[in-house]
Amino acid sequence: MLLYLADRIQHLKEVILPALEKGNLVLCDRFHDSTLAYQGFGRGLDLKLIRSIEEKAITPHAPFLKFLFGHRTEACL
Repeated sequence: MLLYLADRIQHLKEVILPALEKGNLVLCDRFHDSTLAYQGFGRGLDLKLIRSIEEKAITPHAPFLKFLFGHRTEACL
């Protein structure tokens, strides 16, 4: 889990923030909600720990708009 969080933080610092500083629009297909979903709910890891780490590193830069697309699994494969 810590490697996933480290990757999110690195991506934020090296890609997302520099792009935003240049005035670009940034679209991500995975970000901190994915960590909660896959590591927290999917693998049963400690949600409080995940949120605690993300609160310090990612929350100040959290997206202001999110989309969740849902479809039948069979249609997506």
